Amino acid sequence: MHKEKPHDDGAGGGHSPAADESTQTPTPYDYRPCDEENLTFVYLQHAYATAGLDWDAFDPAAFHLRDAHGAFTGAALLLSDQNPFSVKCAVFEGDTKTKLTDRAEIHGSVLRQLNEAALFLNQHNTDGQWPETALHESLINAVLHRDYEYSGPILVNIFSNRVEIVSLGGLVRGLQINDLLNGICQPRNAWLVLTATALGISENYGTGIPRIMDSYATSSASPQLRVGPSSVAMILPVPVLDDESWDDMDDEHAVNGANDADTPHGSGNGADKSEPAAKRYVFPELRPYITQDYAQALVGARVIGCAPLATLVLGAPGAVPQQQPLEQPHTYDVQLLEQVTLHVMADAGVALSRKDIENQLGLIHGQASYLLRNLTAQGKIRRIGRARATRYCVN
Repeated sequence: MHKEKPHDDGAGGGHSPAADESTQTPTPYDYRPCDEENLTFVYLQHAYATAGLDWDAFDPAAFHLRDAHGAFTGAALLLSDQNPFSVKCAVFEGDTKTKLTDRAEIHGSVLRQLNEAALFLNQHNTDGQWPETALHESLINAVLHRDYEYSGPILVNIFSNRVEIVSLGGLVRGLQINDLLNGICQPRNAWLVLTATALGISENYGTGIPRIMDSYATSSASPQLRVGPSSVAMILPVPVLDDESWDDMDDEHAVNGANDADTPHGSGNGADKSEPAAKRYVFPELRPYITQDYAQALVGARVIGCAPLATLVLGAPGAVPQQQPLEQPHTYDVQLLEQVTLHVMADAGVALSRKDIENQLGLIHGQASYLLRNLTAQGKIRRIGRARATRYCVN
């Protein structure tokens, strides 16, 4: 998407005269003066009452709604009922955008957008498929930290197997994707966040992404954060619980702890006996390392993707990045691997074991396990038997 021209009001986009993008950091959107003089704050007042705060004690200057010259700021425009930006919510049948089954476009104050988008998500999460914390934090991040230089809407897309929340603007200048996992606190729209913090919407302590990851602590399917030059997408899959995801492991994996990525230092030989192997699959707080191989995402580690190629994979506690992995998996797109797996199973005409899939596709244990769990969760294949007698066939 191309960056559009600034809005007519001073806060609608475009840098202030003093901010030359080629020589210095541009003035944040919410800091700039706004040419609009007739802003109303009915929803902000409602939000104050809901938070139990005294509106009569509200000081517009303290929250930077007006600048030193008395003009409204970009922060004021975003919080006002006249806010020109929006959030578009959509529900799709299945896991593609082929058929749209529900939609809503939310206008007005960013506070209204947060509230009504959250209600939309809740209405389509009645069975609790997705962790509420992950939905809540992802939505807050999208609204508070998007780049309002762009006039396009935030997108909330709900599929049968995932939720995608997409906002405009890449990372804040100077930050890298690793910084997000370090819990840095560098809001793009600091004055907007100031009001959100006062209302209890945001803590402004860099806890959002860690909370999202923690809400998937018992899931073998991980959130992904795709970062492009001018957009950020948080992908929240339907969690896959671990209590049924590893009982088809063979004895060696069950004793020693499955994959290289699960073993300290990537040794893969189970030499570290300091803690029970079963804990490997609970996904505790993990340390990041970088891989250029998308297929590493299938090993079962925590994954955050960075467009176009870099994928951030969180390894086991204390793990050291592997410079030369013991076994290089093939680099395939996940959806392509799923399609090939279904073709192999259909062509076989009989139920196949995980080992059969590994051998026919040249996959490692973690990749095959991930694919089979994911395809089972989607209802595309069914599982027969348990433990080492487990077989899979096409539905």
